[in-house]
Amino acid sequence: SGDAGGSGGVRGSTQAGGGGRSQLALECVRNMRRLLEQLSGHKKVLVRHGSYLLADLVGVCRERPLPPTAQRELLPGIHALLGMCTEVEVQAVHAAGDAARQRVLKDLLESYERTYKYTGKA
Repeated sequence: SGDAGGSGGVRGSTQAGGGGRSQLALECVRNMRRLLEQLSGHKKVLVRHGSYLLADLVGVCRERPLPPTAQRELLPGIHALLGMCTEVEVQAVHAAGDAARQRVLKDLLESYERTYKYTGKA
C-alpha cells in the first residue's frame, strides 16, 4: 500500500519483477522533462525560482542517480531549465552546494553548453 498514494491507477505500478516500475519511472521522468520545458517558457515570471528547482534537481541527480535511459530522457528538460536561469541563479546553486553537487552542476552545465545552448556559431 506504500505506492497507493496518488498513483491514480497508473498501469504497471504493481507488476512483479520491477518491469512495471521501470516503465512507470520512465513515464515520470518524461513528465518531469515536459514540466521543465514548459516552465522554461515562462522565464520572466519564474526566473527567480529557477535556482531552487535547479538546486533540487542537482541534489536528486547526486543522491539518487538515474539509469542512463532516464538520464537521457530528463536531460533536455534540465537543459531547458538551465537556459531559463541567469548566471546569478547558477552561481547561487554552485555556492550553496557541496563539492559533489558542484561536480554534478558542472557536468550538467558542460552538457548544456555542448548540446543545447545556442552559441551563434555556424
